[in-house]
Amino acid sequence: MHSAWALATDGDERCSAPPGTQAFEFGFRESQLRGFIDFPAGPGPHAAVLVLHGSGGTDVFHSNSEYNGHYRALRDTFRSAGVATVIWDKAGNGCSTGSYSSGNPIRERAGEAVAALRTLKQRGDIDALRIGLWGISQGAWAAPMAAVQDADVSFLILVSAPGRDALSEFEYQAVTALRVNGTPEAELRVAATHLRRAFAIMRAGGSVEDYAAALEPLQKYAALRELGFMVGTPDSYRAWQNSVDFQYRPDTALHELQQPVLAVFGDRDVLVDWRDSVPILRESLRAGGNRDVTIKVLHNADHNLMSVGSDPHFVPDYLPLLRDWLRERLDRRSP
Repeated sequence: MHSAWALATDGDERCSAPPGTQAFEFGFRESQLRGFIDFPAGPGPHAAVLVLHGSGGTDVFHSNSEYNGHYRALRDTFRSAGVATVIWDKAGNGCSTGSYSSGNPIRERAGEAVAALRTLKQRGDIDALRIGLWGISQGAWAAPMAAVQDADVSFLILVSAPGRDALSEFEYQAVTALRVNGTPEAELRVAATHLRRAFAIMRAGGSVEDYAAALEPLQKYAALRELGFMVGTPDSYRAWQNSVDFQYRPDTALHELQQPVLAVFGDRDVLVDWRDSVPILRESLRAGGNRDVTIKVLHNADHNLMSVGSDPHFVPDYLPLLRDWLRERLDRRSP
């Protein structure tokens, strides 16, 4: 059990909802997820947006970080659009109990979002016909999967959404890390060939020995070792190899979405290849017949839509884009 939760159950106030918000709690599998709802002004029932974090730990009650923490600027933006923000700590993080499977647990993340949606729809202060999802990175993988499972999702906002499977995104991250470190382009192409070979071995069910042999020429690059896929035990390799989530293709769910979709990318993203993701999202949603798709690539924005530079902050166009897009779509469905 997470220590913060233990403190809360003993009467400590560390996991109380922040001032001006209301506590939100729901169960999923063996986990109890805890967070809060930040309501806009005025009488309800209110439209709502569920925040699906990216990868990494969360602490929504205590952390001051904009992402995986309090999300204050995002909450302010949604509130100005008349939308309640629903946010909670991931399983095993912050004030939530439980844990996820190892690897890339996007199916569990999607199932968790569906559980939150179903709990939220029981509330009288939330309009069940105007509930959407905002997801970033791994959360933007999970959001379309959740929307396929629960047809009552009324809109999606996908930020830095991966367009390919996880291993393809790892390849992009690896090549980008080497490029940032000044590796010559000819050497980059050779490194990418070795990496693709190793990932092909994994996908094909090859042994950990063959995988390690394919990666051996890349062990000289410290930047790649830091990414975490260059070493591992035989057990961890097999668990990774057998995880269906590592082979999941986002377009599987995107073809099924009929809800309004806003997808936003940064042109300086080093974690997700927006040049691949944009056409995949556009063509997948078009092929499924979705008629309300907005895709924006923002200048000088990183993975989190922060400006690239010495004083990072959200790029100017990002938050107004969210506010105006939401106002336009939700006005159509006002009670």
